[in-house]
Order: sequence, then C-alpha cells, then structure tokens
Amino acid sequence: MQDRRISCGDQSYPAGDPSTAPVGAFTQKLSARLQASGEAQFSSDLHPNNLVYGQFVVVADNGGGKARIENIDATSALKMPGVIDFVAACDIPGLNL
Repeated sequence: MQDRRISCGDQSYPAGDPSTAPVGAFTQKLSARLQASGEAQFSSDLHPNNLVYGQFVVVADNGGGKARIENIDATSALKMPGVIDFVAACDIPGLNL
C-alpha cells in the first residue's frame, strides 16, 4: 500500500479588487440552459425498450391495529393489460418481515 499525506488545498485572492473574488460573483450553473430550455433529460424522461416497472406495497402495523390481511386475490390485476406478474412476500424465500 502506498503511503501518502492527506490532500489539502489553498486558494488566495487579492483583497480590494472585487472582480477577482469568487464570493458574490455570478456563476452560471452548467445545466441551466438545458433546464431552462426544456432540453435537459431526466430519468423520468427516459423510456428504454422492455422496461418493467414494479410497485412495492408495504402494510405496517403500528401496534394499535387489530386487522390482519389473510388473502390477496390478484386475479383481476393479472388480467389487466401490461401486468406481468404479482409477487407476494410468501413467494420470496427466507424471512420476510
């Protein structure tokens, strides 16, 4: 393993000349023009082929509830266009909390 010092840096700016100081100076954000023009692409704008979306549904008991889900019938959901599968905690091996 190579032994080296911790990196450090220092920048000094001459006092008195505001044109050389970075503090308070306008600095344009690199992506500002793309975002302002609507040309910027975000992850929600991308639609790769064969992309599959999933939705996690978690039912948590805060200690005060008395209800218990005993069965979920996904038959109707599985008949909907675009639905590929339904996976419940009992379908996943191991401990599911």
